[in-house]
Amino acid sequence: MARIMEWPHFRRHCSLLLIFNISITFSFFQPRYLKTYIGDPSFAVIYYSSRANKMAPSGPYRLVTVNTAPERAKRLIGRVVEDVKDTYTLIHVANAERIEDLRKTVEEAKPDLLFTASMWTPEEAAQIVAIAKEVIPNLRTYSLPQGLQVQKGPDAVVEFIEEHLGEILGAN
Repeated sequence: MARIMEWPHFRRHCSLLLIFNISITFSFFQPRYLKTYIGDPSFAVIYYSSRANKMAPSGPYRLVTVNTAPERAKRLIGRVVEDVKDTYTLIHVANAERIEDLRKTVEEAKPDLLFTASMWTPEEAAQIVAIAKEVIPNLRTYSLPQGLQVQKGPDAVVEFIEEHLGEILGAN
């Protein structure tokens, strides 16, 4: 949307835009072009957009989960993906239901990121991470604290992942 304003109105409007955190892009044309569009070179054409300074989300990051309940993993990760879509592009490419299936899943999916569910003990989670890193040494991994889902519910799992996602991804 473009608006044409005289200088006093421009200053007041600019202040209001900055209060509401809306970015502003100025386009001052050569006088001959201004005459073509508005007839007076003392005017400026101002374009503003609430999305002008937003950066594209980082990623995409391919994610594999290790969870014995694949539908729950898909549902919870789907919520995380939706909540962080302005910052990160996550793609849930696969879930391994058993530790025995993990190597094959990681080899086929080639993820950038692996999450272990809160159902695994710390020893099992360490084993899962070790197997995955044998296949992809620089794989980013994160193990949810054991019992988080049972003790605090699915909302806590989603919130926990979202709070830690920046550090997991190296603040990319």
